Amino acid sequence: VLTMQEIKLIIGKDGKVNIDVAGVKGPACKNLTKSIEAALGKTESVEKKPEFYQQQAASAKQRLGGL
Repeated sequence: VLTMQEIKLIIGKDGKVNIDVAGVKGPACKNLTKSIEAALGKTESVEKKPEFYQQQAASAKQRLGGL
């Protein structure tokens, strides 16, 4: 089952940019936002959602034993 991944950039009147990631579990969201954060400059703070602490479902089955 694939879930929709979404990145929202919210630009405030003060010029500050918030990056909101949805549809991603675990620290994989950091990989999605890494290049955006680098382009924007210094990161002031990071707020982790509850999904960050959940595991991403494995996308491949693992076979054990035999050939």
